[in-house]
Amino acid sequence: MTRVQRATTWGLSAIRRYAAEHGAIPSGDQIQDGWFEPHPSGIELDFSMAHTAAEAAGSRDDGSGDFDLAVAVHDRWKLPRAIAAENRVWPWVAIVPFGAYTATRWRDAKRNLGLRVGAQLRDNAIARLWWSAEFAVLSNAAEVRARLRLPAAAGGRYAFAERLLQAATERSIGRRKIVMVRALTVAILAYVESEKLISNDVEQLAKAVGLATSSICPEYFDCGVDGDPYRLDLDAVAELYETVASIDREVEREVKRKSGLLGFIKSLGKRG
Repeated sequence: MTRVQRATTWGLSAIRRYAAEHGAIPSGDQIQDGWFEPHPSGIELDFSMAHTAAEAAGSRDDGSGDFDLAVAVHDRWKLPRAIAAENRVWPWVAIVPFGAYTATRWRDAKRNLGLRVGAQLRDNAIARLWWSAEFAVLSNAAEVRARLRLPAAAGGRYAFAERLLQAATERSIGRRKIVMVRALTVAILAYVESEKLISNDVEQLAKAVGLATSSICPEYFDCGVDGDPYRLDLDAVAELYETVASIDREVEREVKRKSGLLGFIKSLGKRG
């Protein structure tokens, strides 16, 4: 177990400069005193999977190992959301315990390497994995899939997280505020899977759902069941699924009228 550290304000700036100037991740003596400091919570985590993750990334440079690592870090760490949401933690995680993994997994993204060791949760090499798992994990995933008439899938309670980490889906859904509500995230991912939507369609749907749900409180559906925050109410997720389907049908009507997403936005105004 290793005590978690976090980047200092000066450290964040120094890390960005180093990545920009060298196109590489600092390691060993390149990491200067004052870049990081012990996290005040004193929390300790198991980083023993880091070496295996680096080896896997070396043999698979297409991101196909992302899901396995996401499950490993989320399932093993049991991080409180309050600490996971602290963006200064993740640069240290990506650079120190997972430095070899980050450098290998993102070796073809030298100009954007600063993002992978930075403080943005959606871009940091490890934060994006932990949060994708957190937003889509379900203790009753099999029941949800059955209720939505989806085929059984591998991945257990992380079955929906695997889809969220697929490149096109992560770009379209994983970067939007809608992903912060587990029930809505799962409803969208289930609909994307059911309708076999392609990249552009997923992007269009994500935008439309974001617009349509901006004035409602989808968190109402996300309060868990029987004290389990990772368990979704089946009726609630089914209702959100139908809402997503309805939004997609309406967007398609506007597309056929050649008014597209702008027409959908106007239709929202008329309904209001």
